Order: sequence, then structure tokens, then C-alpha cells
Amino acid sequence: MTLKYVESWKIFFYILISAIKSLQIVFVAYIFKRFINFAEKPQGSLLQLVFFAILGLIIFSIASIVYQCIYSNIITSVNIKLKELASNYLVKVQNKNVKIDSSFMTNDLKQVKTQRVDS
Repeated sequence: MTLKYVESWKIFFYILISAIKSLQIVFVAYIFKRFINFAEKPQGSLLQLVFFAILGLIIFSIASIVYQCIYSNIITSVNIKLKELASNYLVKVQNKNVKIDSSFMTNDLKQVKTQRVDS
């Protein structure tokens, strides 16, 4: 529902980064398997294996940071759009028969800001 207020490129980038981030556990399992195989029957270089593991974990750490940044950016975009729509409604409503309690509206906007729209 709220994703209609976000640009489509942000959603695409979010899905892409989410897919990359979700592969982290697969990478860790693969590295553990390689370390166990190396402990049972050493083949290749342990230094090379450690370097590969550290490099992969650094890449996945960067992907996790980018994921959190894009996630926060999407939430901020949705919050700003919801506030904009609510404010425009308050300002532009011309019907005098409708009684609007602006304190409830500002309280709702404050709740959106403090608790975010994570769902």
C-alpha cells in the first residue's frame, strides 16, 4: 500500500540489495564447509581461504549497510509523502461542514514520524 508513494527505482534497488544481502548466510555456510574440508584434508592455501572469507564478509557488510540506507530512505520518502498529503488536505479543504480537529491530525503525523511506517 505505502510502496505506491516511493519511486520505482528505489523499490528495484531495494529488492536487488535484499537479494544480495540474503545470500550472506549461504556464503557463510559455504566458507564453513570449506574450512571443515581444509581441516580434514588440507588442499590449497589456508591464507587464500582466509582472504576469500574476509573479502566476502566485507562485501556482504557493505551490502548490509547499503540495505539499511535504502530501507531508511524508502521509509523517509513514504513518511514525507504521507505528511505532504495530510497537510495539503488540511490546508486545501474548503468544506465548512466538515469539522477537522487538527490536533488529532498533527498527533497522527507525529506518531508516523516517531514510530515509522515499517509495515
